[in-house]
Amino acid sequence: MRLHLHFRAIENGTREGLAAYQDEQLKKVVRHALTHSRAYAKLCEGIDLSGGFTLSDLPITDKRVMMDNFDDWVTDPRLKLAEIERQIIEDPDDQYYLGEYRIVATSGSSGLRGIFVYDRPEWRVVIAGALRWAEMFGVSPIGLSTKKLASVKAGSTTHATSRLGQSMELGMPNLLMLDATKPLEQLVEELNEFQPKLFMGYASLISLLAIEQIEGRLNIAPEMVASFSEMLGPDRVARAQEAWGITPFNHYGAAEQVMIAADCDRHMGLHHFSDMSLIEIVDENMNPVPPGTPGHKVLLTNLHRYVQPVIRYELTDLVTAKAESCDCGRVFPLLSEIGGRTEDVIRLPAAAGGEVSVSPFLVANCLIGEADAAEYQYNVEGNRMNLRVVPRRGADRARLEAALRTSLSDALNVQGVGEIEIAISFHDAFVRTGATMGKLKLTGAPS
Repeated sequence: MRLHLHFRAIENGTREGLAAYQDEQLKKVVRHALTHSRAYAKLCEGIDLSGGFTLSDLPITDKRVMMDNFDDWVTDPRLKLAEIERQIIEDPDDQYYLGEYRIVATSGSSGLRGIFVYDRPEWRVVIAGALRWAEMFGVSPIGLSTKKLASVKAGSTTHATSRLGQSMELGMPNLLMLDATKPLEQLVEELNEFQPKLFMGYASLISLLAIEQIEGRLNIAPEMVASFSEMLGPDRVARAQEAWGITPFNHYGAAEQVMIAADCDRHMGLHHFSDMSLIEIVDENMNPVPPGTPGHKVLLTNLHRYVQPVIRYELTDLVTAKAESCDCGRVFPLLSEIGGRTEDVIRLPAAAGGEVSVSPFLVANCLIGEADAAEYQYNVEGNRMNLRVVPRRGADRARLEAALRTSLSDALNVQGVGEIEIAISFHDAFVRTGATMGKLKLTGAPS
């Protein structure tokens, strides 16, 4: 709570005060890393950081570099990757590693599993960030302890959504944690029985549950709906609005930085919590892009992590900054959209030769007007684009297929895509597994 009040003062302060705080925290984490992280110090060899420095003076890192050098990257020599991995396998429900550290792990669906450690002070910052977000959607810390909250989160206890839920259970007797890998019918049954006033979950599951509400199988009346971990596109927003008459709140985070950005009740964009982290939105060549231009990647710097420094760390997220400020008056910059991940971008043959990069937002936009499409996945095989669709019950599949084929063909033509076969198949459901922490992977092999 003290940290929460500390950060609230910064967000309601001045931009000059925010900039001074950022500079102070950046110098602290970098100097600590140079002194205590052998791997980071080696990465910085040849760079003169003895005097003043700016963020752009520092080297760029990524998950591969961090994981390959984990034992030398962390600043506590007792932390060993092999032992942490063994702990996760043998006792995944253990609350603290060595009695001091929260362990957060990623599924490795991008090809490389990530292991991230937070000591108690660092995890308190994460919880303070969660309290901040709750206030942004109109719920005070006291309200969190009195209102029924249901969270459809990862089945794995080491995922950030589960770890945070475990922490928030203290003082929250009205919390229901649901495993996203459960059958949809079971989720509906448990939500109907619990009747949450606050409802959070993966964006794709919120969309599916909104259909259950619209069609009468789910019957809840939440005061607030919020999504995390997946892209919340206009189609999913519209579906939630139809189901519950409210606009869902969006959240952007990662295992490396659980709270990066979120929107407030004005819904003008996502506030980047720039007193907790710095982000640089860059193109394919790591050059900064201006507001309004979608970036290819994000370079993340956590301003409060000392045990496992995260400094100019590459995230493969498609993020766009917004030039305007929010009417709420917070000093934080806005992000206009989170457009999925770089891995979800597909490359198709161009009519003029070469290839065209197609954003996941283009595919999502083609499905916005098709209420009969509950979920979808896609991938490319040579000159064929495969679109797999879960239709709503009773949908006219022939009409839906024709509409999607026309919409996709028109959109791809505008993008300059050449001759390509569009293969559309229908499925009763997509299976969510623990391997992806219960999330729905947009691209790749069928699930």
